[in-house]
Amino acid sequence: MPDPIRKSRVPACVLLLLLSACTAAQDLAIVGARAYPAPDAAPIEDATVLVRDGKIAAVGARASVVVPAGVRVVEGRGKSVTAGFWNSHVHLIEPPFRQPDAQPAAALSQALHERFTRWGFTTVFDIASLPGDARALRARIERGEVAGPRLLTVDMPFFPEHGTPVYVRELWRQTRAPSAEVATPEQARERAARGVAARAD
Repeated sequence: MPDPIRKSRVPACVLLLLLSACTAAQDLAIVGARAYPAPDAAPIEDATVLVRDGKIAAVGARASVVVPAGVRVVEGRGKSVTAGFWNSHVHLIEPPFRQPDAQPAAALSQALHERFTRWGFTTVFDIASLPGDARALRARIERGEVAGPRLLTVDMPFFPEHGTPVYVRELWRQTRAPSAEVATPEQARERAARGVAARAD
């Protein structure tokens, strides 16, 4: 009886990086690789990694993970699978990340791929960007319009009164962004509360 599971091979590489942005929402199983499930966990030899609806559903030794019929199988023998990386210091302030609602989805997906997902970054933390831009980009990723990593953002940065760096003042002038300065602890608390309410991280 023919094997109902479609099989495919991946090119030889040092690491087969997982895969949040790369797998989109497809179902697949990586079979036979060495899996590194976490930095403090022992590697699993001859492992199976099962991805369902774009999320990792199971990781374990081949004998312990059942691959459902019809799921695409990627041959992982001789390769390694590791958890996706975090980039915890990015600024999404260059085109095409400015006003992302006005940008073509393909351009945004390509830019995110070139900067982040092709290197294995499955989560990025934007620690300062123009007001609302990173949140708008995240919304497009979450709606499936744009392929990209999980995105965390603090949105617009905080600076003390008269403390905006020179290079940031020039950016604010070019983009006509409002001041990011806060003069008092009360103003800072109010801005932080507004940001949290708007889903800033």
